Amino acid sequence: MNKLITLTFSILLLCTSVFAIAFEKREAYAPQAVKVMSFNIRYDSERDKNNAWPYRKLLAFETINNFAPDIVGLQEVRLHQAHDVKRALSNYGYHGAGRDDGLQQGEQVPILYLKQRFELLQKGHFWLSEQPLLAGSKGWDAAYPRMVSWVLLKDKRFKDTSPLFVVNAHYDHIGEIARKQSSALIVNRIKALKNNAHVIVLGDFNSPPNSAPYDTLITQLSLSDAHASDQLNNVGTYHGFTGKAQSKRIDWLLFSGSFTLINANIVQTNKNGQYPSDHFPITATLAPTRSH
Repeated sequence: MNKLITLTFSILLLCTSVFAIAFEKREAYAPQAVKVMSFNIRYDSERDKNNAWPYRKLLAFETINNFAPDIVGLQEVRLHQAHDVKRALSNYGYHGAGRDDGLQQGEQVPILYLKQRFELLQKGHFWLSEQPLLAGSKGWDAAYPRMVSWVLLKDKRFKDTSPLFVVNAHYDHIGEIARKQSSALIVNRIKALKNNAHVIVLGDFNSPPNSAPYDTLITQLSLSDAHASDQLNNVGTYHGFTGKAQSKRIDWLLFSGSFTLINANIVQTNKNGQYPSDHFPITATLAPTRSH
């Protein structure tokens, strides 16, 4: 009996120790950890009927607020949706522009960041085309103009942490050549702009993992995929408001080796069968290493 008690106590002690190690590791990262979300909110269209933006925008904002991200990349944001986003998420800075003219016309790929936490050091846009600085330019075999928005952010709370270079993209859904060339262009632009910053690349890439556009970003920028685990890698993100994935995972959240991945998720929130978008948002919590 005494041996059984001793064995039971030893097992409990071991379990407690393992839990403590895991807890301490998580807590060690917690102060500087960055919660990131990528969310294609679907442009507002009357064709969507009961799934049109006015009927689901509150659920979209609730979905964002429930995760409470530090940084959000949105896709397919039209001007009036941008106004809604800014009103509903007023604690975030907003950097975005219309893809058709670089101002207000066309969909945006904005980046939102918590103003209380981050200082905006630099910002910019470029177009996924042979003329990346020409607003509204359409590249290669793309059906529409496509663009990237980017920001360089400094964490106000940790002066010894390198800045974050965040890139938000939406690749063309038709042009296969355009998708390949878009990744090559992003690689070159990031290498030219990032300096010593931690890198996050997110968005809707209209391509599955292990495709040519994906492999270019992963290999040439030495990035990792937050959702490449066995549990998440095969979960599709486009579902057409049905809740059932209709494609492979075309939304990605990639990060440089200067981060440690704490957790990741594909959020399948719905309320009484209504979804906040035709894409599932994806999330990750990343801990940047401190510079010395």
